[in-house]
Amino acid sequence: RETTRKALDVQLRERDIENKHLVKAGVSNAKQVDLVKVNENTRKNLEQEIAGYKSDAHTQRKVIFLLEKEGEKYGAEAGEASAKYAQALEEVKIRELSIIQLQKRISDGETKLKQQQSLYEAVRSDR
Repeated sequence: RETTRKALDVQLRERDIENKHLVKAGVSNAKQVDLVKVNENTRKNLEQEIAGYKSDAHTQRKVIFLLEKEGEKYGAEAGEASAKYAQALEEVKIRELSIIQLQKRISDGETKLKQQQSLYEAVRSDR
């Protein structure tokens, strides 16, 4: 009987130890499941964040493309305006030269007129 009781006590202790191990394993397993859930939620959040960044990057690429096209357009317009300005300056120079020539012709004409008037007056006074 004594050996049977000891054997039973040993088995009871082993059962208690196994139960404690089982409870610890269950708690550890629950912690692992919770950790997996947390990691899964973190992964989903990060994926959503990445998708948001990708969308923002796509939108910004579109804006950059449009701004570059706009810059090219304004650059071309500025080039055309600069060419028109240079052409207008050249026309102003040509017209200024023309004005100077016309003023010289007027001055020469006035001088010639005065000379002819003087000659006319001289001829008239001689008569």
